[in-house]
Amino acid sequence: MRRFGPMFRKEFIQMRRDRLTLGIMTGIPVIQLLLFGFAIQTDVRHIPTVVLDESRTPTSREMIAAFVAQVRNLAILSAAAHSRALPLETRIRPRYNPGLRSANYIVPGLVGVILTITMVLVTAMAIVRERERGTLEQLIVTPITKTELMLGKISPYVGVGLVQMTTVLLLGRFVFDVPLTGNVLLLYGIAFVFIVASLALGLFVSTLVRTQQQAMQTSFFFVLPNILLSGFMFPRQAMPALFQWIGAFLPLTHFLKVLRGILLKGVGVTELWQEMAILLLFATVLIALSVRRFQKTLD
Repeated sequence: MRRFGPMFRKEFIQMRRDRLTLGIMTGIPVIQLLLFGFAIQTDVRHIPTVVLDESRTPTSREMIAAFVAQVRNLAILSAAAHSRALPLETRIRPRYNPGLRSANYIVPGLVGVILTITMVLVTAMAIVRERERGTLEQLIVTPITKTELMLGKISPYVGVGLVQMTTVLLLGRFVFDVPLTGNVLLLYGIAFVFIVASLALGLFVSTLVRTQQQAMQTSFFFVLPNILLSGFMFPRQAMPALFQWIGAFLPLTHFLKVLRGILLKGVGVTELWQEMAILLLFATVLIALSVRRFQKTLD
């Protein structure tokens, strides 16, 4: 801890002085939530049916009228037959989103997506920024170990990630009226592990590249599969088996289950222990890989 403390303070001071990056990390999530929350709508309502009649003859008009009448008769017959077959009226009612509101499904997912994008991008440039600024030599000659260096790099941004999450949850609750039915403390505890895993992923990317431009490009290579294959927009059950397996190796896939499970369903540890264990495994393995990849040399 004697070596980790100064490393943490150094990273915290550096983060505080970089006001542009700090402003982006706190302001961009708000903009993204408002933009995607209002723009992404999956509700299916009032879809009209149009018939293009280029013939415009009595025969074509009769055909259209017969088609419309047939559709109406089928609907009526299907409803008189239903009442004869069953003495009760059956209706389909979604259990956890009765109103089929898009915001209830999209906004919880945005919490994980925003954290993934910002955390991975910021820490992906952590090592290469030190190398480009010429300050990596000072870290190399210190007695700090590689593990302490890696943990010191990501520690200040854990708090930033929790602030981002709090901001998005508050906006989701009061702007989009997203329910919060589960245990908030449990959600924050699991989110802490997910944030560490996302930061460790960015740190691992940072050990693979040499410049900040390469770090940003590589980060987007990791971020896009998270959005497309995690179940944020499309149900994973409808994907081919290969892409479901790929999505299973993404931390966001498991965190989305936690978010939607706690916020919408109110589930607890009994239902989420597998996701918790997987996220903890992700965080541990990614930190270990980052430590193994990083060498205290300039080469």
